[in-house]
Amino acid sequence: MNDRSYSELADHITPVPDHDPATGAYRFLAEVTENWTQGRACFGGIQAAFSLRAMAMVLREDTPLRSILVSFVAPIAVGEIEIQVRKLRQGKNVTHMHAEIIQGNNVCCSMNACFGLARESSVELEAKSFPEGVKGPEGVVELPYIKGLTPEFTRQYQMRWGIGSMPFSAQKGNTTGIWVKGKEEGLSDMEHLVMVADIPPTPALSKMKKPAPASSLTWMLEILKDDFVARKDDWWFVETTLEHFNHGYGQQQYTIYAPDKTPVALGRQVVTVFG
Repeated sequence: MNDRSYSELADHITPVPDHDPATGAYRFLAEVTENWTQGRACFGGIQAAFSLRAMAMVLREDTPLRSILVSFVAPIAVGEIEIQVRKLRQGKNVTHMHAEIIQGNNVCCSMNACFGLARESSVELEAKSFPEGVKGPEGVVELPYIKGLTPEFTRQYQMRWGIGSMPFSAQKGNTTGIWVKGKEEGLSDMEHLVMVADIPPTPALSKMKKPAPASSLTWMLEILKDDFVARKDDWWFVETTLEHFNHGYGQQQYTIYAPDKTPVALGRQVVTVFG
């Protein structure tokens, strides 16, 4: 079956029994289906979520995720992939892990993740609150699916613009704020949050007048709250600001808000636009 939900795919990530003690790598097999593609590659968010699921199977402890750093090295096509996971160091409070997604003997995605237990501290500072004056998800324009133009993976979500406008609309501002709602039901988890963070297209595309392909080069996500309670099929909000763009490369930062408008993650991305 080609049209499969994330949960169906992630639940079938299979450990390969021959763990390599020399390299410390744990190997897993997974599958990418057509409905999770983005142009000639697969959606970056699902690559990170697959890596996170494989890491959890190695870590086997309930230690909260604190950050990820992802490099998209090469496109991943539809079909089988191998995920290799290494535990770099496990200390008293913090564990560092590394994952690589391999297809056709090529490293296609590399992800470092940091897991850390809670600590007592006298410092307390909240992230910036939900932006004022944002249009709610009801009654605003939704991204339509246009075969050959809209990425296939977007059919798994609803996307509506509360700040700025859609790609290729010649937007003047550098910020977009996008409401995102998954079509898969159930309670959200860290894998879902990671995927939400990578869904919105770069504001650079909104500033353009005609279609052009774009992709992520590197991606950093920092978790603010690991104890949020929310649903996948509710409206999340991602506010993204393009801070600089030159020679086809853009630098942007963003904040992800849970459905109750609580900030739950911060991110940075280097994006490329081919046009």
